[in-house]
Amino acid sequence: MEKIKTGFMSVAEMMLDIDRAQNVAHESVKMLERLGAEVIQPEDLATNLKDAEIAAKRFRSEDIDVLIIQHGTFSLSYLSIEVVRGLDVPLVLWGIPEPPLNGSPYSCWFNGRINHTCKSHD
Repeated sequence: MEKIKTGFMSVAEMMLDIDRAQNVAHESVKMLERLGAEVIQPEDLATNLKDAEIAAKRFRSEDIDVLIIQHGTFSLSYLSIEVVRGLDVPLVLWGIPEPPLNGSPYSCWFNGRINHTCKSHD
């Protein structure tokens, strides 16, 4: 059986918890590979327009079957928009759980570490 050629990128904001976003992205890629996907990814997180343009070019040249954009931290939508422009493949947006803030159930509203798509993973 042919592997699904899966484009994967994680978008992030440099002033937030980049280390956690990189670790989660790395673990996510390993999980996708264990599931049998051929993962095509940029060298690093997309944190600016240049990163997004490079990723988009790679995804187009690799003729991916599906694109997964993981929100490693809060990020502005223009990064995702730049990548999907010109691709005609299914899109998966992947939100990750917000790390706890002193055990508060409201951590996603007050947490400055990631502060991304709160509750998108529920």
